[in-house]
Amino acid sequence: MPRIAVDAMGGDHAPGVVVRGTYKFAQSHANSTLLLVGQEAVVKPLLAECGPALPNIAVVHAPDVIDMHEHPVEALRKKKHNSLSVGCKLVAEGKADAIMSAGNTGGLVAASTLILRTLPGVIKAGILANLPTISGRVVLMDVGANVDAKAAHLQQYAAMGEVFYREIVTPAKDAKIRVGLLSVGSEEG
Repeated sequence: MPRIAVDAMGGDHAPGVVVRGTYKFAQSHANSTLLLVGQEAVVKPLLAECGPALPNIAVVHAPDVIDMHEHPVEALRKKKHNSLSVGCKLVAEGKADAIMSAGNTGGLVAASTLILRTLPGVIKAGILANLPTISGRVVLMDVGANVDAKAAHLQQYAAMGEVFYREIVTPAKDAKIRVGLLSVGSEEG
């Protein structure tokens, strides 16, 4: 049964939209446990408005919020008990299997790197997107965490994306995997 920590305080129109979306998901995914991480006094009444209590949703108190406009590292230092850090700690302690946030991307990457750490030898964390397509799935590795990647980072992103694809998306030993590069850049003119 997957246990997902959900940052209730992050994202556009949060926490209302996040709480309602989590409730809706929980209704149709009874085999998942959802941990809404955020300000308990705000999240619990919103959850109660959604309908009867569901056994697969719990609220985990995190008094601090990292807003979208805040510098990630500074906010993590000042607001030690923010919803991103508390969610990452749930994963680190084995109380959650994953964390999901629609909030401050830099804050999530920084909290993940500080609390969950990277794999040995991995220089920078990257964000992975697993996209459905007509012919299967596409994994995009580093979709927004770093705009100043060096060659070594790109090589590591490719390796991590390949491992994810091979182990999670298509565990078949003979799967053909192609690795490509998309670039964020600018041209004069």
